[in-house]
This record gives sequence, structure tokens and C-alpha cells, in this order.
Amino acid sequence: MVHQLEKRCNALKVQYITAIPCVERELMLLKINATTNMRSEVVEIANIFRARVVDLGEDSLTIEVVRDPEKICHCPNAC
Repeated sequence: MVHQLEKRCNALKVQYITAIPCVERELMLLKINATTNMRSEVVEIANIFRARVVDLGEDSLTIEVVRDPEKICHCPNAC
């Protein structure tokens, strides 16, 4: 990944930091089928988890969750 980032013209410096304490964040996008009647319920639940709606479709919502990697996935086999 370091080599790929170095190829970017707007990258000034790339440093391998696995041994250095750092802040990690993960992004998860969820597309949820939700009728108009269910949307307010889904949004309320998303707000509890500090997630935000990033897109509304006719029958779906796309929700963005950004957290520490340990808090995003609780399924040992899924991550």
C-alpha cells in the first residue's frame, strides 16, 4: 500500500506506521431496504449509533458508520 500511495502526485510523504501509535478509523456503508413508513424508525436507530444517512432511494437508505475498527465489526469470522 505504501508504494501505491507514493505514486499519488499529491502525496507529500508516505510513512509505514504500524509500530507507531496512531488513530485508526473504519468506514462502513449500509444499504437498508426501508419503505417510507419505516424510514423514521431506521433513522432513529442510526442516530443511536451515531451513524448518518448519506443517501435516500425510493425504497432504501444508505447509512454511513465511522468508528474504531474494534467497534465496527463484532463478528470474528466476518472481519
